[in-house]
Amino acid sequence: MTVLITLQDFVDFRGMTSNINFDKELKQHVIDAQDFELRMFMGESFYLALETDFNQVPSLPTYSDLFNGVKYVYNSDNYEQPGIKRLLVQYAYSRYVAAGGSTSTAFGMVQKNHQHSTPTDSKLIGQISAKARSGATNYEDRIKTYLNRKSDDYPLWKCTNKKRTVAGGFKITAIG
Repeated sequence: MTVLITLQDFVDFRGMTSNINFDKELKQHVIDAQDFELRMFMGESFYLALETDFNQVPSLPTYSDLFNGVKYVYNSDNYEQPGIKRLLVQYAYSRYVAAGGSTSTAFGMVQKNHQHSTPTDSKLIGQISAKARSGATNYEDRIKTYLNRKSDDYPLWKCTNKKRTVAGGFKITAIG
């Protein structure tokens, strides 16, 4: 799987420090965000087309506006869609924060403490992660609106099942 965003994207869009080892600390969260959130949002064919376009030389000859974001006019009004890159940063950041600095070891999940630091409260970590996920949902809605308005430019979007279901949802039914 091609990783579609870099550490610099996190620095640019989330203000994260560049002193993070991308491969050890962020890459898996990016892969998971691509595989679960982005692939589900775009649909399999559209997602694979984006990934193929990303790997072209030069990169993104077809989907540059979709990936990087663009200002556009619709019915004489100005709009801006943030781009798949920003969406992916938000989803991956949410996953990264939710991990809360925990590391999987042979002895289970551990959290490393340093002499001059204190661990962040798990409730605060949850709130930060939820805010990032909420931001991603907002970006997703804006990108979906853009794709619906520009569907002639993105024929694979037409093939996508645009009905999303919330994972983990349930229905309670009374009996009797």
